[in-house]
Amino acid sequence: MPEIVIHEVGHALGLGAHFKGFGDSDGPIGTAFWPVLATLYANPIGTPKASVVVKQVNN
Repeated sequence: MPEIVIHEVGHALGLGAHFKGFGDSDGPIGTAFWPVLATLYANPIGTPKASVVVKQVNN
């Protein structure tokens, strides 16, 4: 059950839609969840898509 709570908190933090690694066949939180969340918060609001820096996370 903790995975479902983390998944729902992910929605509250800005991950609006499901994607591969978040709410698909990988389960509530998959391998892409933490890197996508870190990338979302590592880039300033309004960063153009071409300038987004992808943030890697060590588990």
